[in-house]
Amino acid sequence: WDLDDNHLSSHIHPLKVKVKKPKTKGSKADSVEKVTVEQLLPELENTTFHMIFKIAICDDDLQNIKEIETQLITYEMKYNIDFEISMFYRGSDLLAQYQSPGSFHILFLDVEMPELNGLAIAEQIRNLPDRKAKIVFVSNYPEYMKDSFNVQAFHYLSKPFTADKCFDILRRIIKDFE
Repeated sequence: WDLDDNHLSSHIHPLKVKVKKPKTKGSKADSVEKVTVEQLLPELENTTFHMIFKIAICDDDLQNIKEIETQLITYEMKYNIDFEISMFYRGSDLLAQYQSPGSFHILFLDVEMPELNGLAIAEQIRNLPDRKAKIVFVSNYPEYMKDSFNVQAFHYLSKPFTADKCFDILRRIIKDFE
């Protein structure tokens, strides 16, 4: 908006400018094309955008972290999905990075860890409050499954797990975000 004779008037400013370089040295470049927002909208209507899913893996066992990371990378390549993966060996490190709701879209949490277990981590995340994060507990201990309902876990994945099971969970989570 510009001030013009004591009132506001709107102007359409170019959103992008296309410049073509000369094909051969010494020749003139083509003219510059200015494109307004209104001209660009029809192009954008047929464009699909996808989000980058921020994923945290928290486990005190490096082998388990690498196994989940491998499944995520395989899924990412197979289905053309973008993941930003962060790995944590301690729950306190994850919580230090979890600054606000939406810090991560998906959390893979081990249940049994020293210092803070996965259930305590999930409880603190839910108390931010972050109700949208999808929490997947990964554990050898099925007896904790009932407790996972208290923090609205998306799934309880028993170790060892198959790629198909992991992919099914990821597919369902991603569908929830669509």
